[in-house]
Amino acid sequence: MVTERELELLKKSILFINSFKDNVHNINSGQEFISVHNRNIEAIKQIALDRNSKYLENKLAEYPKITAA
Repeated sequence: MVTERELELLKKSILFINSFKDNVHNINSGQEFISVHNRNIEAIKQIALDRNSKYLENKLAEYPKITAA
């Protein structure tokens, strides 16, 4: 179960990733970007499981994988 604190962290983290194009200096490397992104995806997967959300599951399945390559 995702805690309220984890949910707040996810919200901030999504905003952080979303602002990357305007604030590239906030992230030190591509690897850090991928790490934050993957942590967000895992948190959303957990929320989908907790809520039994087929909508979130379907959206996550459509989402492209981001890798260093």
